Amino acid sequence: MPIDDLPGELSVPTRDGERDRWRRDYEFHDPSSETTEGTQPWIEASTMADAVMPVYHDIKLVADATDPNKVGGALLESQAGASGVDRPQAVGASGSVTVSASFGGGFIALHDELTALGLKFECKVGNTYFDGDEVPVQGIDTGPATNLAAGTVATWSNPAPGIGATCTVTEQLDGSGLSGGREEATDEEYRILWNQEKQARPASGNDGEIQELVEDTAGMSVEKAFTYPGIFAPGTSAFVFTLKPSTTGSSRLPNPTQIAAALAHVVGSMPADEGIFAATLLAQDVDCVFKILWDPDGAGWNDMVIWPYYFANPGQAVIVDTAASATSFVLKTQNGVYTGPVGDPVAGQSIAFYDRAFGQFRKKRILSVVGGGPWTITVDTSNGVSDESYTPIVGQRAMPWSESLQDIVTPVAEKFNAMGPGEQVAVFFDDGTRQRRTPRSPRDWPSVLTTKRLEDSFDEVDSVFDVTIQEPTLPLATTVGTQGVDSYLMELGYLSVFPL
Repeated sequence: MPIDDLPGELSVPTRDGERDRWRRDYEFHDPSSETTEGTQPWIEASTMADAVMPVYHDIKLVADATDPNKVGGALLESQAGASGVDRPQAVGASGSVTVSASFGGGFIALHDELTALGLKFECKVGNTYFDGDEVPVQGIDTGPATNLAAGTVATWSNPAPGIGATCTVTEQLDGSGLSGGREEATDEEYRILWNQEKQARPASGNDGEIQELVEDTAGMSVEKAFTYPGIFAPGTSAFVFTLKPSTTGSSRLPNPTQIAAALAHVVGSMPADEGIFAATLLAQDVDCVFKILWDPDGAGWNDMVIWPYYFANPGQAVIVDTAASATSFVLKTQNGVYTGPVGDPVAGQSIAFYDRAFGQFRKKRILSVVGGGPWTITVDTSNGVSDESYTPIVGQRAMPWSESLQDIVTPVAEKFNAMGPGEQVAVFFDDGTRQRRTPRSPRDWPSVLTTKRLEDSFDEVDSVFDVTIQEPTLPLATTVGTQGVDSYLMELGYLSVFPL
């Protein structure tokens, strides 16, 4: 077999195959023998096959260990570590807290401790802080539990003179609070980092070195760093980076505290004459609307008479007008037109809303309807038939309910989580690498959302028989950012699903 035709993995015999080969060899030496099941040759062949199977298993294990896409555990750490790539450890969330202070402020020292929801954090920048200032903090405790919502109250263990005993988690640009808390990297995540290092070996201040330094920043679980070489002139580079999402569909954007930490690490490790710029990563929210035909063997649409059907937005799309609570809200059409096929909701129908913060579809069964458009909806709360935790957001779509809706969330979110940021410059000097994002799209971390990419999300979803994409219009390119200042990253916005 030519060397380029090898299958790429070691094939070993099966137990039955090895037994039958032994029987055939026995018959060759003694053509008159009987080797059918239950005979002495059969028993001897089966015993021999049982004996060699552990050997074949070990041979296959050793062969797989030579494949960087299969190796794991201690062997992965040994091989990747020899290349200078260490397994990312568990880290605590970081961000900032807003403090209260007396006139003249007070000095908060580096590593001063505070607690929130039973978790420990520490100050990362010792300084004099005044009333309303934001103090960078990071988790002493680690893991996703340290990702705290904006507004969460924290308490200083030993309040500094002039500083209030409590403070609140500061809200970031993407609406998060403290973010980036992660468990230790899995073997799969570790292998990706190892392979990336082999593709772009760091050396002499190149893109690979800058990316490696960003990804090695202490106290953060960086998913991937991206560089823009020569962003202003030779010898200058900008970088952005993403964080591994803590939950399905959650934000991958770093906050200012995390960006500052990465910049300090890079600048402190590079020659002083290098022009390194830490750019901000901005969210480009993309709302996705699908028409789906559920598989006949799965859970289809909940109601015989479905409401609402799909209408374009802008158009007669049914959206939230106002929401007093999780069980009382007003729906309207986007264009204010209530004639034609839009119809009216009726008591007993079940509708759904997508809760973006938790990556969950929320069910609301209608108890009563007032009006012929707009419609004031009261939700049935008897026997837990409706979700009472989620208050719909003004402007988001209502859709019919199906028990299969949740099946599509993770596959679609994973497509967005595998996307990279867009460019910072719209027009380039040439086809070279100057000012272009590295690694380059679409080979790695694509920045263009395509029909094929979204449709592929449903390949392994058994409950979906067929699907069409209604919104957005594809292909959709990531918005161009600002040179050396910011880049955009597509993130999954609201999901909506209607009958096909």
